[in-house]
This record gives sequence, C-alpha cells and structure tokens, in this order.
Amino acid sequence: MKDLKHKKALLAPEDGESAAPSSPCSSVSQKTKSRSTVRAVQILLVLAALQYPIIGYCDSGSGWLKNLFGSTGKNMKNVAIKVTELPEKYNINVQGLDFSPNGKFLAVRSADEFINIWDWQAGRIARTVEKAQGAEDGLTTEPMRYSPDGRLFAACHERAVNNILARIWNTDTWQVAHDIVDALPGGCRAIGFTPDGKSLLRISHRNHNFPADDFIVYDVDTWRPQWGLRTWPFYPNALAISPDGKFAALGGEVIVPGPIPDKQQIVIVDLAKHAIVNTIPDTVSFSFGRLAWSPDGAYLAAIGHRAWDGAANHGQGAYVGGPDTFMVFDAHSGKQVTAGQWGELGQLSLRYTPDGKYLIEGDVNDKGTGLGARIWDSQHRELLQTIPGNVGSLAVSKDGRFLAIGSDKKTTIWQLK
Repeated sequence: MKDLKHKKALLAPEDGESAAPSSPCSSVSQKTKSRSTVRAVQILLVLAALQYPIIGYCDSGSGWLKNLFGSTGKNMKNVAIKVTELPEKYNINVQGLDFSPNGKFLAVRSADEFINIWDWQAGRIARTVEKAQGAEDGLTTEPMRYSPDGRLFAACHERAVNNILARIWNTDTWQVAHDIVDALPGGCRAIGFTPDGKSLLRISHRNHNFPADDFIVYDVDTWRPQWGLRTWPFYPNALAISPDGKFAALGGEVIVPGPIPDKQQIVIVDLAKHAIVNTIPDTVSFSFGRLAWSPDGAYLAAIGHRAWDGAANHGQGAYVGGPDTFMVFDAHSGKQVTAGQWGELGQLSLRYTPDGKYLIEGDVNDKGTGLGARIWDSQHRELLQTIPGNVGSLAVSKDGRFLAIGSDKKTTIWQLK
C-alpha cells in the first residue's frame, strides 16, 4: 500500500492540469475541461503503474506510454550478460563465427585469409588455419561450420586459386582433409552439415548459361557429390537445414529476363526425395538475408532487405511486395506467423538458440553504423534485449548457454539466461 500511495502521489495532477505527461523526464501541463476526465486518466495510469514499474528512461521519440504498452526493446530484460571479449591481435572485421560442439572452441573468421580457432575461456588462440589462396567471402551467407561430432570443420567462400570453393579440415590435426573444387561459374553461397554428420550441403549462384546444379549434397566420407538440383530460374542465397535432417530451406529469388520483377521466395527441398516439395512466396530479399530453422522444426525465420525492383517505376526502381524486413513462417504450411520491420539494414545474421528459447538477429554495414544484435522470444513477437554495435556474425553454443557476437575489431561472448 505504501508503494501504491507513492505512485498515486507521483501521478496525481494539480487541479486543472492533465494527469498524462508526454514523458517521465519532461512534464507538460495542459488545461482540462472535465475533472471526471482527469480522474479517469489518473485511474488508468495507476493501474498501468501496478503492472509496469516506471523506469528512468527518456525516449523523446516514443514517450513513456509507448514504453509501457508498446515496448520497442528499451525496457530490456538483460537475458544476455557479457562475460568476456577476445583480444584480437589485428583490427579484423568478423564475418563468421561458430562454436565447436563441446563449446570449448570458437572459430572466428575475418575478411583476410586466416581463421582463428579460439580457446575462448582461456582467452588464447589455439590454432590458426589458412583458407584457400585467393579466397574471398563475397556474398557468402553461411561461411563455415563444425560437423555435429566436431571431427570436421568446413569453410565456404567465393572462387579461390585452382577453383577451390570450400576447404575442410580434420580438427584432430587441423590438416586439410579435402578441398571442394568446382570449375563452373558460381561461388559457394552457403554450407551446412546434416544433423547426422553424413552429408555436407552447398548452394551456388549459377549463371543461367551453365546448366549445372545450384544445390549439391556431398558424402562426408568420400567427398563425392551424392546428388544435386538445378534450381534455375531460382537463385539460392541462404540455407537452413531442418533439425531432423529431412529438409533444406533455400532463400533466394526467381530471376526472369525482361520487365517482370524478381520474385523473392523460400523453397523447401526434401532431402530423401531429392526434390523441391514446397515454395513460400513473397518473402524478404535474401541478397544479404538469412534463414534459420527453429530447433523444434515448427518455424522458419527469415531476415533481409525489402524486395527491390530496379526496373519498376519507369526505371527509377521501387520496393515490391510487402514492407517487412523479418518474417516467421510455419515450416509445414508455409503460412506467415509474424512479421515486421527493422530499420535500414546492412548485412545480416540470424540464429535460434538450440533450446528454442530465443531468436537472435544481427546487422552490420560498411559505415560502422549497424543496428546491433537483438534478442527476441522464439516467435519474434517480444523484443527482450538490444546489444548495440556493428554486428557481422552470430553464434550460439550447442548447449544454448553462450552467445558470440562478432563485430568490428572484436568478438564478445555473452551468457544467456
């Protein structure tokens, strides 16, 4: 009761003044014509105060009522707490991260030719491996992955010397186990191991003049292609594998010559049938976008730019499709579950935590003004925490306890609640 009386004292207006200031940090009084209206507003604010504590936060653009009833992440719950920062020797721009399955090591990839394997709890680099000569990350969306058993580590990139598109290491010795070579046009846009560790999946962005597979499945024991699909005129850019290993989701666009706008979509590949079995149309653009499959297999999350058609509006260009920059779909029906916007985006990252508790997104641009990392509930409905920075990559440990955030010149590790 003492707290309630204190809140009433804070909220009670002077006679003839409004009970609803535009911000807790700046009070603006105005004449009212009805004391009953004042009393009604007073009661409403007291009830709101009982549900949400008044916090000392000033947001000139939204006001405290918006913070109470329409949280945009300012009222954070701090579900992640920073535990360490990796002291990189050089001013690197982190473009790829992945935890080893046991959580002991963190692979950190930059734009140069090296990948550092950190014993991150000890704060030291345990190993540095070299990518193929001349390898460039380009538009690679999933650049590197540990195998589920931790025995192998694979790095994907644009074309390097001798037409190498991916390199795989044996993590016991860190000797090169295999180089994937492909002489046809189209670099490696993404890679991923199936959950059983028996196959490695790769997507490329083929030129339509070269009738070759855009989606290729390799046998991990022999490194020979098991099978593949030519998806043209669909050009894949992003990859996510279902947790049961039965399906692969490819995010990309259908490009048809002429005035017809490109169609942004997700296609679902049945890995047993070797065929596309479903298509989700009118998605975000995956030129710099990402896909993530929820650990329970129920949802597909997508983040990317709004779809843009340069030929629209009499050659001036225009956005096509919806206004959303993130979408969550029912993975079985393809029906959209939720969607929304997130500012002016650069290059993106997207991860579910293995326990399915959080969905985390990151943004980076070449100006150093990325929108940071944002931690959501699993269906992307409630924003729980915002971590500022120019975030180039994300990784979550297999046990779901730790989040790695790669940004300009540093990598930070956060413990998740």
